[in-house]
Amino acid sequence: MKISMIVATDLNGGIGANGGIPWHIPSELKYFKAVTSGSPIIMGRKTFESLPGPLPNRLNLVVSKSLSKGIYDGYVVVSSPEKALEFARQYKEGRCGDPSEVHPEVFIIGGAQLYKTFENQCSTVYLTKVHKSYTVDTVFDDSFLFGKTVPKDMWRLSTSSNVPEKDNLPSYTTSVYTKNQQSLIL
Repeated sequence: MKISMIVATDLNGGIGANGGIPWHIPSELKYFKAVTSGSPIIMGRKTFESLPGPLPNRLNLVVSKSLSKGIYDGYVVVSSPEKALEFARQYKEGRCGDPSEVHPEVFIIGGAQLYKTFENQCSTVYLTKVHKSYTVDTVFDDSFLFGKTVPKDMWRLSTSSNVPEKDNLPSYTTSVYTKNQQSLIL
């Protein structure tokens, strides 16, 4: 099973403010939906609580130490990232949910701590960079992608697309980075 991250940041790596996303860009949300639809998504409790509810057409896996563990309407609460991956694997293999909806990729969608937990296991990063700075209280640590000690051939830019400013909404760039297969740590 392929483990991927999908994250949107501001110019300084900010991803959150006061329990939510500091911007609202409908076209970027449509991109997120298009990329993750039909796939298992893994998120932390705070990310889950920032959503209006479970995201449709996705297996919503919530990693939490404080929420009651179990299967609920539209989401599953597990106690650890490892249990989330196991549940996603079972779903992928058709042992949970509808096997016709099985997707070979699981997405880590936040927050910062969960991204950090999975940085060595992920093979693809879908990174949106909003071309504006916001006041944030949560930052995405991209040092595993762009840090000074990261070998130059560990990650490669697969695709990149610029979306221009429109209707007073900032421009942004969506990029997909893939890890050299010899660099994967499972």
